[in-house]
Amino acid sequence: MNRFYKRFGIAFSLAYLGATILLCSAFFIKKDVHSPQSGLIEMGFFKPYFFELDVLYLYDTPNFEKSILDLTPSDSIVMDLTENGAFEIDYAPAYLSPIHIKPDYEVFLFQVVSIGQDMYGIIVNEDDATIRYVDVRAGEFIDWPEFLLALPSIEPIDTSQQVLHDKPLDHASKVDKDFDFLKPLMVQGDWIYCRLFKEDLTENGEAWIRWKKGFELQISYSLFF
Repeated sequence: MNRFYKRFGIAFSLAYLGATILLCSAFFIKKDVHSPQSGLIEMGFFKPYFFELDVLYLYDTPNFEKSILDLTPSDSIVMDLTENGAFEIDYAPAYLSPIHIKPDYEVFLFQVVSIGQDMYGIIVNEDDATIRYVDVRAGEFIDWPEFLLALPSIEPIDTSQQVLHDKPLDHASKVDKDFDFLKPLMVQGDWIYCRLFKEDLTENGEAWIRWKKGFELQISYSLFF
């Protein structure tokens, strides 16, 4: 499975991905736009290995005197594979509300707030920022650059303030071109080099856009077409 869909668990090939970009409308792309509710970003994302492990154990607090394997979990998330090959939640705590969850598309992502030798601190409820801890071997860590490069499209949160530049610098020359969405090509620090697409899905050049400022996200993004 290719890198993008290994990360997000959507079983299509890159060839199909490219064809879909050309065939879908810009309006449809804009229908599924996300950003963290707080507008602030954390260290990255945790994606559980539900293909290999059907149970994700959650721990209330870290204990640096013991291995996480010696701790008693406070709760768990249990996944079940249906007859048609889709995932569904068999059991989860009532507070579960991660940043991205769509089991039928095998999308299950938590924001990571801390990294230990054998555990990740993850946000299990984005509404109240509830944190639980998980074994690092129970999933994979996806940093923001890797996450951004896997996205089909991004958009500036504030089109009146966010401008395109010809270099990854605030004082660089502005790029004055029309676009309806941006496809990330490369991440450099706080900036993303993107390809511009118009409403009719024709390309309209490339430019840099700031994706974060400090810990504040400057863009919204779409996980799906």
